[in-house]
Amino acid sequence: LPAGGNRLLSAKIDRAAIYDYALSPNEINATFIAAGGGVNHRQLKEIMSKDERERITQLENTQQSILRNLNDLGSKPSKPEEAAMKDFCQALYLLKEFIFIP
Repeated sequence: LPAGGNRLLSAKIDRAAIYDYALSPNEINATFIAAGGGVNHRQLKEIMSKDERERITQLENTQQSILRNLNDLGSKPSKPEEAAMKDFCQALYLLKEFIFIP
């Protein structure tokens, strides 16, 4: 269909499916690949230059390092409101030490 009116994209629906539950990201990816869509990481790396592949590897290593650091921080508090109040009170306490009130 041509774009226009309240249609913002000129395209056709290739195939549609209705599910009685929300698909996980892996399920969405599997249905996309099963329909013959897209390219995978291996195919992308095959067409990249050596410099591009090295840059991707460097970024993947950085990502893994960040994820490890995030995991080292531990899980978020079960009650974020209590954690926020604790941080606020601690900040007020520390602020009091630097304010001189005659």
